[in-house]
Amino acid sequence: MTMANRVIGFGLLVFSIYAWLSANAFPASNGLGPGPDYIPKLAAGILAVLSIFLIFKKEEQEEEIYGLSGKNNIVLFIIGAVVMVVYIILVQWLGFSISSALFAAAWMFLMGIRKWTTLVIVSVLISAGITYVFEYLLSVPIPHGILY
Repeated sequence: MTMANRVIGFGLLVFSIYAWLSANAFPASNGLGPGPDYIPKLAAGILAVLSIFLIFKKEEQEEEIYGLSGKNNIVLFIIGAVVMVVYIILVQWLGFSISSALFAAAWMFLMGIRKWTTLVIVSVLISAGITYVFEYLLSVPIPHGILY
C-alpha cells in the first residue's frame, strides 16, 4: 500500500499545484475581505499538505485492500456499476429525490445491510437531507422529474 499511497499522494500534489495556479487567474480582492481566490487557494493548500503527508506515510505492513479476486466481489462490483448507470438515467425521469433514495437503498443493500427499516429510513433521510440543503438552503435547482 505504500507505493499506492505515494502514487496517489503525488497525483493529488500535482492537482493541488494546478488548482493553486488556476486560482491566480481570479480577479484581485477589492480590499473588503478575502478575494474570490481565497477558498480555492485554501483548499489547494490543505490538499497539498495532506498529499505530502500521504506520500511520506509509513505503513507497518503491506496488505491488499481491494480484493476483487473472488467471483462474488466481481459480481457485486458490476452490479454496483449498473446501479450507478440506472441512477443517472432515472434522475431525469423520477427526479433527484426519489431516484437518490432508491440509489442509496440499493447501495446499502449491496454493502450488506439487510434490515429493511434501516434501508428505508436512512435512504429517505439521505435523499431528503441533500434535497433540503441544495434546493432550499443553497437555492440550487435539482431535477424534479415527472413525479415531483
